[in-house]
Amino acid sequence: MNWRRVWVGFLCICFTLLLFDNLLAQDSTRQQRRRMPRRTGPPVGEVVKDFELPILGEGTFKLSEQKGKIVVIELGACT
Repeated sequence: MNWRRVWVGFLCICFTLLLFDNLLAQDSTRQQRRRMPRRTGPPVGEVVKDFELPILGEGTFKLSEQKGKIVVIELGACT
């Protein structure tokens, strides 16, 4: 019996099992993503409540002062 062939066969089987396990895990996360409802903001054109945001060194931003303009507000942080 050649032990080198036994070890190579054993490693091939282990690698194949790990590969299939990884593929199955990815498939199950894809299915979970499809089932989750997506959160979205208000639909385009819907009237939102008036609000005020402080702007550093410039005072405040008031939504009602922007009537008739297209407004895009990003409330995220960049790293």
